[in-house]
Amino acid sequence: MEMKTLLPLRSSGSSYEWAVGVQRVLADLSRGPAASRVKSGENLFDCILEMRHETGMQDYAMPENASRGLDLFFGKLLPQNLAREFFHTTLPSMAKLALDLPNLLDEHVNKGQLYGFGVEHRLRVLSSQEPGIVMLSQEFIACLLTCSFLCLYPSQDRDKYNLPGINLNKFYACIYEKNHDRASQQHKMLCLLHYFERVCQGMPHGMVSYERKVLLPWQTSDILRFWSTSRVPLCKFQVSATGDISNHIGGEALEVDFANKYLGGGALRAGCVQEEIRFMTNPELIAGMLFLPMMEDNESIEIFGAECYSKYEGYGKSFTFVGDHQDERPRDQWGRRMTRIVAIDALARPGAQQYKSVLILREVNKAFCGFLDRHGGEDVGVATGNWGCGAFGGDLELKSLIQWLAASQAGRAYVKYYTFADPRAQRLEEIVEWMSRESWTVGDLWNILLDYGSKREAGVIDCGLFEWLRPVTGLRALFSQLTSIFSRRSSV
Repeated sequence: MEMKTLLPLRSSGSSYEWAVGVQRVLADLSRGPAASRVKSGENLFDCILEMRHETGMQDYAMPENASRGLDLFFGKLLPQNLAREFFHTTLPSMAKLALDLPNLLDEHVNKGQLYGFGVEHRLRVLSSQEPGIVMLSQEFIACLLTCSFLCLYPSQDRDKYNLPGINLNKFYACIYEKNHDRASQQHKMLCLLHYFERVCQGMPHGMVSYERKVLLPWQTSDILRFWSTSRVPLCKFQVSATGDISNHIGGEALEVDFANKYLGGGALRAGCVQEEIRFMTNPELIAGMLFLPMMEDNESIEIFGAECYSKYEGYGKSFTFVGDHQDERPRDQWGRRMTRIVAIDALARPGAQQYKSVLILREVNKAFCGFLDRHGGEDVGVATGNWGCGAFGGDLELKSLIQWLAASQAGRAYVKYYTFADPRAQRLEEIVEWMSRESWTVGDLWNILLDYGSKREAGVIDCGLFEWLRPVTGLRALFSQLTSIFSRRSSV
C-alpha cells in the first residue's frame, strides 16, 4: 500500500503539494482571525469543511455533532481568555506547520536516513506481518498531528487496510454527545491543545521511532515445547500498589500500553482508560495511528521517544488535565527521549475461554513479542500492571503470571508490576516471593498455568489461580504435579 493514498496532499511523481484551495485557507489561518475570520468553534468547523471540499473529500465522514462539539468546547467549556489565545496565537502557528507538510514529507519519504539499526527509516505503511521501523522528527509529527486536528486526512481507504481513524472528527462529536462523559472529553481536548501550544512556542528537535514487532515463524514453531521445556529462571518481580507505569521508579523500563488491536483504541473517540490517557499525555503516540494497521496475534508495536507534555489525575470519568509537564528524560544518540512504550492487545472479553491452552498460548506469545528486544535492550525491565483485566475481562491472577514468564523468557531484567490497588492482586506478592524462593523457571510456571487452565476449563476446580497455588495449604496438592514436571524436565 502506498503512503500517498493516506495523505491529504496531491502527488506528482516524487513531490507533494497542497490543493490550491487548501493552501489558500491555511495561509489565511496562519495570519490569524483578521484574515481567516475563524474565532469560534463553529467558524473552525466551517473552515475544516471548506478544506475537505477542496481536496474532494466527502461530508459523510464529518458528523454534524462534530460542529456542535467544537462550538460547545470553545464557546462554553474553555475559558474565553484561553479560547482567544488559541484562535489568535496557537491556531495560526499550527496552520504554518501544516503549510510546511509538503517539505517535511519530502524529507521523510524521499530522503530517508540511515540510523543505527542498519535500515532506512522513511515514512511508510508498516503492513501486517512486516517488521520494520519508521523514525520521524518531532517537528514532522507535530505537522502530522495538526492535520489530524484539522481533519484533513482522507478516510475512505483506512478501514479497507485495517487502519484506525486518524482525524479528530469523532472526538469532537463525543464532546457534544450526552451518551459520553463530557468532562473527560473536555480534559482530553485540553491535553491536546496544551501539546500544540507547547510545540508552537518552542518546537522540540528530537526523534520518535515506531516499530512493528513480529514473532517470525522460526520463533513460533513447536511453540508449546518451547515454553514447557524452558529452563530460563524467572526474573525479579516487584509488586507496587501505588504509582503507575508512566512514572515508574527504579530504572529504565519498557512501559506497557494495554492496547486495543487498533493502535490508540478510543483515544480519538470517547475512550478514557489506560491507553487513551497515555495517548493524551504523550500525543506523539497518535502519529503511529496514521501508518500502523491492526495488530495480529503475533505482533506488537513499540514506540520509542514519545515525549510527555501533560500532567493528569484520575481515570475514566474522573480523568483531569492538571497542567504542564516538562519531560526531563535524557535523549539517546538519535535524539529519542528514553521512553519505551510497547502496545500489546489482550484478548477482549474471553470469559471462561481464557483458560484454554490455545488462548493462554496466544496471550504469552503476544506479551513475549512485545517484551523481546532485538536492539540490545534486554537489560531493561518491564513496567506493567493489570493488562486486559478491566473492560476486557481478563483474569488478573492468570495475566500477571503470563507477563512474568514472557518477560523472563525475553531476557528482561525485572518486572515492576503496578496493581493500582486492585484487590484481585492482593496475594500476588506472596505467590511471587514463594516461586522466587523456590527458583522456578519459565517452564515450571508455564506447565502449572496449563494444568490449572485445563482443570478450570473442565470444571474440576472453580477456585482462583492464586488460591489453587497457595504456598501453604496448596503445597500438598502441587507436590505430585511439580514432581512430574521436574521429572519431565530432567529427561529432556
